[in-house]
Amino acid sequence: MTVTTPAAERVITAAQLAARIEIPTQLPPRYDGQPITHLSQSSIGLFHRCPEAFRRRYILGEKGPSNAPMFLGSMVDKTLGHCYQTQLDTGEILPLGDLQQFYESTWKEQREREEADRGIDWSEIQPQAAHDIGLAGIDVALKELVPQLGRPVAVQRKIEFALTPRCEWAVQGFLDLETEVEQFGAEEPVKVVIDTKVKGDPVQQPKANTDLQASIYLTGRWIEGNPAQEFWFAQLLRPGRRRAKTGSKITTTSRTSAQMRQTRMRIARVAEAIVANYDRHGPERPWPFAEPGHWQCHRRFCDAWGVCPAGGGF
Repeated sequence: MTVTTPAAERVITAAQLAARIEIPTQLPPRYDGQPITHLSQSSIGLFHRCPEAFRRRYILGEKGPSNAPMFLGSMVDKTLGHCYQTQLDTGEILPLGDLQQFYESTWKEQREREEADRGIDWSEIQPQAAHDIGLAGIDVALKELVPQLGRPVAVQRKIEFALTPRCEWAVQGFLDLETEVEQFGAEEPVKVVIDTKVKGDPVQQPKANTDLQASIYLTGRWIEGNPAQEFWFAQLLRPGRRRAKTGSKITTTSRTSAQMRQTRMRIARVAEAIVANYDRHGPERPWPFAEPGHWQCHRRFCDAWGVCPAGGGF
Protein backbone atom coordinates (compact mmCIF):
# COMPACT_ATOMS: atom_id res chain seq x y z
CA MET A 1 0.00 0.00 0.00
CA THR A 2 1.35 3.43 -0.95
CA VAL A 3 0.45 6.38 1.27
CA THR A 4 0.79 9.75 -0.44
CA THR A 5 -0.49 12.79 1.37
CA PRO A 6 -0.02 16.36 0.12
CA ALA A 7 1.40 18.87 2.58
CA ALA A 8 -1.85 20.84 2.33
CA GLU A 9 -3.82 17.88 3.62
CA ARG A 10 -1.54 17.53 6.64
CA VAL A 11 -1.99 21.25 7.43
CA ILE A 12 -5.76 21.01 7.08
CA THR A 13 -5.99 17.98 9.36
CA ALA A 14 -3.93 19.79 12.02
CA ALA A 15 -6.40 22.69 11.92
CA GLN A 16 -9.34 20.31 12.10
CA LEU A 17 -7.76 18.52 15.04
CA ALA A 18 -7.32 21.78 16.95
CA ALA A 19 -10.95 22.68 16.23
CA ARG A 20 -12.28 19.40 17.60
CA ILE A 21 -10.15 19.08 20.74
CA GLU A 22 -8.67 21.73 23.01
CA ILE A 23 -5.10 20.49 22.69
CA PRO A 24 -3.04 21.70 25.67
CA THR A 25 -0.20 24.04 24.84
CA GLN A 26 1.84 22.64 27.72
CA LEU A 27 1.90 19.36 29.61
CA PRO A 28 2.14 19.26 33.43
CA PRO A 29 5.43 19.79 35.26
CA ARG A 30 7.59 16.86 36.35
CA TYR A 31 9.10 16.24 39.77
CA ASP A 32 11.93 18.68 38.94
CA GLY A 33 9.57 21.51 38.06
CA GLN A 34 10.21 21.32 34.33
CA PRO A 35 7.25 20.66 32.01
CA ILE A 36 7.00 17.37 30.18
CA THR A 37 8.33 18.23 26.73
CA HIS A 38 7.45 15.10 24.81
CA LEU A 39 5.27 12.01 24.77
CA SER A 40 6.33 8.69 23.28
CA GLN A 41 4.59 5.48 22.34
CA SER A 42 5.67 4.00 25.68
CA SER A 43 4.39 6.91 27.80
CA ILE A 44 1.12 7.15 25.83
CA GLY A 45 0.66 3.39 26.09
CA LEU A 46 1.29 3.48 29.85
CA PHE A 47 -1.30 6.23 30.33
CA HIS A 48 -3.84 4.17 28.38
CA ARG A 49 -3.18 1.15 30.59
CA CYS A 50 -2.97 2.93 33.94
CA PRO A 51 -2.98 6.71 34.51
CA GLU A 52 -1.69 6.16 38.05
CA ALA A 53 1.36 4.29 36.75
CA PHE A 54 1.93 7.20 34.32
CA ARG A 55 1.77 9.68 37.21
CA ARG A 56 4.36 7.78 39.21
CA ARG A 57 6.71 7.27 36.29
CA TYR A 58 6.50 10.56 34.39
CA ILE A 59 5.22 13.09 36.97
CA LEU A 60 7.00 11.85 40.10
CA GLY A 61 9.99 10.30 38.32
CA GLU A 62 9.70 6.94 40.08
CA LYS A 63 11.63 4.36 38.10
CA GLY A 64 12.30 0.82 39.21
CA PRO A 65 14.95 -1.57 37.97
CA SER A 66 14.94 -2.77 34.40
CA ASN A 67 13.98 -6.41 33.94
CA ALA A 68 15.81 -9.25 32.24
CA PRO A 69 13.74 -9.33 29.00
CA MET A 70 14.07 -5.55 28.69
CA PHE A 71 17.85 -5.66 29.18
CA LEU A 72 18.23 -8.60 26.81
CA GLY A 73 16.21 -6.84 24.13
CA SER A 74 18.25 -3.66 24.42
CA MET A 75 21.54 -5.56 24.06
CA VAL A 76 20.37 -7.38 20.93
CA ASP A 77 18.99 -4.11 19.57
CA LYS A 78 22.33 -2.32 20.09
CA THR A 79 24.21 -5.15 18.38
CA LEU A 80 21.94 -5.28 15.36
CA GLY A 81 21.97 -1.48 15.21
CA HIS A 82 25.77 -1.71 14.95
CA CYS A 83 25.34 -4.23 12.15
CA TYR A 84 22.91 -2.01 10.21
CA GLN A 85 25.01 1.13 10.71
CA THR A 86 28.09 -0.66 9.37
CA GLN A 87 26.06 -1.88 6.40
CA LEU A 88 24.81 1.67 5.80
CA ASP A 89 28.34 3.12 6.02
CA THR A 90 30.26 0.50 4.05
CA GLY A 91 27.71 -1.60 2.18
CA GLU A 92 29.05 -4.68 3.98
CA ILE A 93 27.37 -6.90 6.57
CA LEU A 94 29.66 -7.69 9.49
CA PRO A 95 30.51 -11.38 10.01
CA LEU A 96 28.94 -13.22 12.91
CA GLY A 97 32.16 -13.30 14.95
CA ASP A 98 32.48 -9.51 14.89
CA LEU A 99 28.88 -9.05 15.95
CA GLN A 100 29.18 -11.55 18.76
CA GLN A 101 32.33 -9.80 19.99
CA PHE A 102 30.47 -6.46 19.94
CA TYR A 103 27.57 -8.09 21.83
CA GLU A 104 29.88 -9.52 24.50
CA SER A 105 31.61 -6.21 25.21
CA THR A 106 28.34 -4.25 25.14
CA TRP A 107 26.65 -6.73 27.47
CA LYS A 108 29.47 -6.46 30.03
CA GLU A 109 29.64 -2.66 29.95
CA GLN A 110 25.88 -2.07 30.05
CA ARG A 111 25.23 -4.68 32.75
CA GLU A 112 27.81 -3.11 35.06
CA ARG A 113 26.37 0.35 34.40
CA GLU A 114 22.71 -0.56 34.92
CA GLU A 115 23.27 -2.69 37.99
CA ALA A 116 25.23 0.18 39.56
CA ASP A 117 22.52 2.68 38.55
CA ARG A 118 19.05 1.22 39.18
CA GLY A 119 19.57 -2.52 39.08
CA ILE A 120 18.27 -5.32 36.88
CA ASP A 121 15.54 -7.73 37.96
CA TRP A 122 16.73 -11.18 36.85
CA SER A 123 13.79 -13.09 38.33
CA GLU A 124 12.24 -13.91 34.92
CA ILE A 125 15.45 -14.96 33.16
CA GLN A 126 18.74 -15.62 34.92
CA PRO A 127 21.74 -13.55 33.72
CA GLN A 128 23.66 -16.36 31.98
CA ALA A 129 20.53 -17.72 30.31
CA ALA A 130 19.58 -14.24 29.08
CA HIS A 131 23.11 -13.67 27.80
CA ASP A 132 23.12 -16.96 25.89
CA ILE A 133 19.69 -16.31 24.37
CA GLY A 134 20.94 -13.00 23.02
CA LEU A 135 24.12 -14.55 21.66
CA ALA A 136 22.13 -17.20 19.81
CA GLY A 137 19.67 -14.55 18.67
CA ILE A 138 22.42 -12.61 16.90
CA ASP A 139 23.19 -15.72 14.86
CA VAL A 140 19.51 -16.25 13.99
CA ALA A 141 19.06 -12.59 13.09
CA LEU A 142 22.05 -12.60 10.76
CA LYS A 143 20.84 -15.74 8.98
CA GLU A 144 17.07 -15.27 8.95
CA LEU A 145 16.15 -11.60 9.45
CA VAL A 146 18.87 -9.35 8.05
CA PRO A 147 18.71 -10.84 4.50
CA GLN A 148 15.00 -9.97 4.30
CA LEU A 149 15.08 -6.41 5.65
CA GLY A 150 16.31 -4.58 2.57
CA ARG A 151 18.80 -1.75 2.14
CA PRO A 152 19.29 0.43 5.25
CA VAL A 153 18.74 4.16 4.78
CA ALA A 154 18.77 5.23 8.47
CA VAL A 155 19.53 3.66 11.85
CA GLN A 156 18.16 4.86 15.21
CA ARG A 157 16.81 8.07 13.70
CA LYS A 158 14.85 10.39 15.95
CA ILE A 159 11.45 11.60 14.76
CA GLU A 160 9.54 14.39 16.45
CA PHE A 161 6.31 16.14 15.60
CA ALA A 162 3.89 18.53 17.26
CA LEU A 163 0.14 18.17 16.87
CA THR A 164 -0.26 21.91 16.22
CA PRO A 165 2.21 24.79 15.87
CA ARG A 166 1.10 26.11 19.28
CA CYS A 167 2.17 23.00 21.18
CA GLU A 168 5.22 23.39 23.41
CA TRP A 169 5.52 19.59 23.56
CA ALA A 170 6.01 17.02 20.85
CA VAL A 171 5.58 13.34 20.09
CA GLN A 172 8.97 11.67 19.90
CA GLY A 173 10.31 8.32 18.80
CA PHE A 174 13.47 6.57 17.71
CA LEU A 175 13.18 4.35 14.64
CA ASP A 176 15.37 1.25 14.95
CA LEU A 177 15.82 0.87 11.22
CA GLU A 178 14.48 2.39 8.01
CA THR A 179 15.03 0.49 4.79
CA GLU A 180 14.04 0.20 1.17
CA VAL A 181 12.95 -3.28 0.11
CA GLU A 182 12.97 -4.37 -3.53
CA GLN A 183 9.85 -6.31 -4.47
CA PHE A 184 9.41 -8.36 -7.61
CA GLY A 185 7.50 -6.49 -10.28
CA ALA A 186 7.51 -3.15 -8.43
CA GLU A 187 8.98 -0.11 -10.15
CA GLU A 188 10.25 1.39 -6.89
CA PRO A 189 11.38 -0.18 -3.62
CA VAL A 190 8.98 -0.23 -0.69
CA LYS A 191 9.88 2.15 2.14
CA VAL A 192 9.77 0.29 5.45
CA VAL A 193 10.16 1.16 9.14
CA ILE A 194 11.50 -1.80 11.12
CA ASP A 195 11.44 -2.41 14.85
CA THR A 196 13.49 -5.26 16.31
CA LYS A 197 12.02 -7.14 19.24
CA VAL A 198 13.09 -10.08 21.40
CA LYS A 199 9.90 -11.74 22.60
CA GLY A 200 8.50 -14.89 24.10
CA ASP A 201 5.55 -14.90 21.72
CA PRO A 202 5.33 -13.22 18.32
CA VAL A 203 3.23 -10.17 17.54
CA GLN A 204 0.19 -11.57 15.74
CA GLN A 205 -1.44 -9.79 12.82
CA PRO A 206 -4.48 -8.37 14.66
CA LYS A 207 -2.19 -6.82 17.28
CA ALA A 208 0.17 -5.47 14.60
CA ASN A 209 -2.73 -3.85 12.78
CA THR A 210 -3.64 -1.76 15.85
CA ASP A 211 -0.22 -1.42 17.50
CA LEU A 212 0.41 2.09 18.86
CA GLN A 213 4.13 2.07 18.08
CA ALA A 214 3.55 1.24 14.42
CA SER A 215 0.83 3.90 14.24
CA ILE A 216 2.99 6.65 15.77
CA TYR A 217 6.12 5.86 13.77
CA LEU A 218 4.27 5.68 10.45
CA THR A 219 2.41 8.87 11.35
CA GLY A 220 5.73 10.58 12.06
CA ARG A 221 7.07 9.64 8.64
CA TRP A 222 3.79 10.77 7.05
CA ILE A 223 3.95 14.19 8.73
CA GLU A 224 7.56 14.56 7.59
CA GLY A 225 6.33 14.23 4.01
CA ASN A 226 8.33 11.01 3.58
CA PRO A 227 5.72 8.30 4.19
CA ALA A 228 6.72 4.68 4.66
CA GLN A 229 4.43 2.12 3.11
CA GLU A 230 4.91 -0.54 5.81
CA PHE A 231 6.01 -1.18 9.37
CA TRP A 232 7.73 -4.50 10.12
CA PHE A 233 8.14 -6.20 13.48
CA ALA A 234 11.42 -8.13 13.07
CA GLN A 235 11.19 -10.55 15.95
CA LEU A 236 13.58 -12.94 17.65
CA LEU A 237 11.56 -15.47 19.64
CA ARG A 238 13.06 -16.71 22.88
CA PRO A 239 13.18 -20.46 23.54
CA GLY A 240 10.65 -21.70 26.07
CA ARG A 241 7.67 -23.98 26.42
CA ARG A 242 6.59 -23.43 22.81
CA ARG A 243 9.99 -23.71 21.10
CA ALA A 244 13.23 -25.46 21.88
CA LYS A 245 15.53 -22.85 20.35
CA THR A 246 15.51 -19.21 19.26
CA GLY A 247 13.24 -18.56 16.29
CA SER A 248 12.34 -15.58 14.14
CA LYS A 249 9.26 -14.01 12.57
CA ILE A 250 8.50 -10.87 10.59
CA THR A 251 5.03 -9.40 10.99
CA THR A 252 4.12 -6.55 8.64
CA THR A 253 1.45 -3.89 8.89
CA SER A 254 0.49 -0.55 7.33
CA ARG A 255 -1.72 2.45 8.04
CA THR A 256 -4.05 4.48 5.84
CA SER A 257 -4.13 8.29 5.92
CA ALA A 258 -7.40 8.06 7.85
CA GLN A 259 -5.80 5.80 10.47
CA MET A 260 -2.88 8.20 10.88
CA ARG A 261 -5.26 11.12 11.38
CA GLN A 262 -7.00 8.98 13.98
CA THR A 263 -3.63 8.36 15.67
CA ARG A 264 -3.14 12.11 16.05
CA MET A 265 -6.63 12.38 17.51
CA ARG A 266 -5.83 9.67 20.06
CA ILE A 267 -2.60 11.41 21.07
CA ALA A 268 -4.50 14.68 21.48
CA ARG A 269 -7.06 13.04 23.76
CA VAL A 270 -4.30 11.50 25.88
CA ALA A 271 -2.60 14.90 26.27
CA GLU A 272 -5.94 16.45 27.20
CA ALA A 273 -6.57 13.70 29.78
CA ILE A 274 -3.09 14.06 31.30
CA VAL A 275 -3.68 17.76 31.92
CA ALA A 276 -7.20 17.12 33.24
CA ASN A 277 -5.94 14.54 35.74
CA TYR A 278 -3.18 16.86 36.89
CA ASP A 279 -5.60 19.76 37.31
CA ARG A 280 -8.07 17.61 39.25
CA HIS A 281 -5.80 15.42 41.37
CA GLY A 282 -2.46 17.22 41.33
CA PRO A 283 0.90 15.43 41.37
CA GLU A 284 0.51 13.77 44.80
CA ARG A 285 -2.99 12.28 44.87
CA PRO A 286 -3.58 9.02 42.94
CA TRP A 287 -4.89 9.19 39.38
CA PRO A 288 -7.31 6.54 38.00
CA PHE A 289 -6.10 2.96 38.21
CA ALA A 290 -5.95 0.21 35.62
CA GLU A 291 -9.15 -1.80 35.45
CA PRO A 292 -9.30 -4.77 37.84
CA GLY A 293 -7.66 -7.85 36.41
CA HIS A 294 -5.65 -5.91 33.82
CA TRP A 295 -2.20 -7.39 33.22
CA GLN A 296 -0.59 -4.01 33.99
CA CYS A 297 -1.86 -4.24 37.58
CA HIS A 298 0.54 -6.97 38.71
CA ARG A 299 3.75 -7.00 40.72
CA ARG A 300 5.57 -8.41 37.69
CA PHE A 301 4.71 -5.49 35.40
CA CYS A 302 4.35 -2.48 37.71
CA ASP A 303 7.16 -1.07 39.84
CA ALA A 304 4.64 0.60 42.15
CA TRP A 305 2.34 -2.40 42.64
CA GLY A 306 3.47 -3.02 46.22
CA VAL A 307 2.54 0.49 47.40
CA CYS A 308 -0.36 1.29 45.07
CA PRO A 309 -3.85 1.14 46.65
CA ALA A 310 -5.14 -0.69 43.58
CA GLY A 311 -2.40 -3.33 43.84
CA GLY A 312 -0.77 -4.63 47.01
CA GLY A 313 -0.73 -1.33 48.90
CA PHE A 314 -3.51 -2.30 51.31
